[in-house]
Amino acid sequence: MERICRKLIVLLLAGTIFSSAIADGSKYVQLLQKIDYGSEVTFVIGHKSPDPDSIGSAIAFAELLNANGIQAVPAAAERIDNESAYALQALGLEAPRILDDARDKQFILVDHSSYAHAIDDMAQARIVGILDHHGMGDVKSAEVIPVLSMPVVATASLICLCFRNAERK
Repeated sequence: MERICRKLIVLLLAGTIFSSAIADGSKYVQLLQKIDYGSEVTFVIGHKSPDPDSIGSAIAFAELLNANGIQAVPAAAERIDNESAYALQALGLEAPRILDDARDKQFILVDHSSYAHAIDDMAQARIVGILDHHGMGDVKSAEVIPVLSMPVVATASLICLCFRNAERK
């Protein structure tokens, strides 16, 4: 447990330090609010072999989207790892729903932007946004979509930045 607590503290500090340095630099959520989502739910999903950053980022960003009027549901690409399961249990949170097929669904990708790391048939899904700290992968969209990609410790740092700068309703 001490190891997990240390990781969470480091993650939070990295996000806080980074977002303090560019406190007014992100309007990502505002860009997402301009997208026509139709009546579809938007799944916020991390990469295959989910880790705490991928799972935590999906849960937190779905919460932020919902708070800003966008119907979002966190999802996992596979069964979550033991470390993530332990953290979720300790925080009293439920594990996200597992999705194994992206066809005909709508997504915001967190912690990845590559088809190799995405669930099956992501190329047949509608991708409406990407938040990633790994660099740009090969995911394509027929639409212009908001992408937030920066060289930070974790995608959670980007999520922290979005929370800090979001104009919550």
